Amino acid sequence: MISSYCKEDGGIFFDPSDKEIIDYYLARKLRGETSKNDFILDKDVYAKEPWLLDHTDYSFFMEDEWYYFTTRTQISEKKLGRGKNSKRRITGGDNDGCGSWKPNTTDDIIDKETTKIIGTKKTLTFTKSKKTKNDSSWIMTEYMLPEEDDKFQELVLCKIHKIDKSKKKKDDLHGPSEEGNMKVMDAGSRRRRLD
Repeated sequence: MISSYCKEDGGIFFDPSDKEIIDYYLARKLRGETSKNDFILDKDVYAKEPWLLDHTDYSFFMEDEWYYFTTRTQISEKKLGRGKNSKRRITGGDNDGCGSWKPNTTDDIIDKETTKIIGTKKTLTFTKSKKTKNDSSWIMTEYMLPEEDDKFQELVLCKIHKIDKSKKKKDDLHGPSEEGNMKVMDAGSRRRRLD
């Protein structure tokens, strides 16, 4: 995919389609295929509030948007290997219950050519604990392969981004285009594919 990138190139942004995320990044990682050009890091995104994570500083990621591989932990240890729920509560150092990632929607990712389900994406919003009573503007999309025999999939690819609630935007600049192509952002500013 990416053989080299210079910050001075400008105008290049990472904007994979859902299919590319599943086929090229997640499936390859689950098969153990790695490359020296891999730039999506492993990170426990459930360890801290999203604004406290040590985010990568890749200039080709969209502003306030990051991609990570993360390992989920199943809620029920009694039914290890089965079930769908994962632990998403984030607790502070003194175990005060800082907040959690709350699921909003779950959608199948369908290959347009074969019409087969190739994965699932779940959208979550970070919600602070009742003690702070503040909404956050952090959204995460978890990408996973289709379930096999109702087995819990630990490794997922997460896209985390911060939205600016004070501004209403005409276009959703944080979501991938339908075909994974780059699209015009602002006057004269274009995005190109990184493959």
